Amino acid sequence: MKAYSKEFDSIFMQMARHRSRWEVFSDFLSMASISFLNAVMFSPEREDKYLAIAARYNPEELNLFARLIAITVLALDKCHSDFLGEAFMRNDLGSDHKGQFFTPYHISAFMSQLTLGSAKDIGKIIAEKGFLSISEPACGAGGMIIAADEVLRGAGFNESHYWVQAQDVDLMACQMCHIQLTILNIPAKVVWGNTLSMETYDVFYTPAYIIGNWNNRISNTYESEIAA
Repeated sequence: MKAYSKEFDSIFMQMARHRSRWEVFSDFLSMASISFLNAVMFSPEREDKYLAIAARYNPEELNLFARLIAITVLALDKCHSDFLGEAFMRNDLGSDHKGQFFTPYHISAFMSQLTLGSAKDIGKIIAEKGFLSISEPACGAGGMIIAADEVLRGAGFNESHYWVQAQDVDLMACQMCHIQLTILNIPAKVVWGNTLSMETYDVFYTPAYIIGNWNNRISNTYESEIAA
């Protein structure tokens, strides 16, 4: 993982040589998230935003953006981690006034193991309801969700057994979460919004959520519970 992190940082700093680091990272996240979402839910408005961002960079820089995505995919394929969240903190992109600090992944993994319990406990919930629902109201880059997914897959479950609703008030956090959960094939609805005021600004779905028909599965289950 250190090699991937080192290569990611090297390319990122190369791109940020004549631009602000925050601008480059924000544009990288926007383009990656739009690409993943438009692959399954095409929106002309999102595509226009993608093209507007891309127009600010030359072909060589766009290739470097693609390389950053490839590194992220390779890193997450090697092992579960909060790769983008760690890159965000490592490059001092956090916002002090927002109190942004992403939980180290080993702590997220420990907390997920404690929260989810044994494979028997998880299996009982899935058998009764048909699936397990996971809610993360302050998701950050998705580290806790990724750790939960690692625990669930280690217990023998997969993307057909659980779905996630993640939410954060910070757009970049939501984009990082959406990108990483997409790569890890986790069914998720990532909401950019204020959990306390219940305001929603945008919603990002992962391909696994769309392909798994989770909207219908969730609606049908809740309707059955209400009818009962």
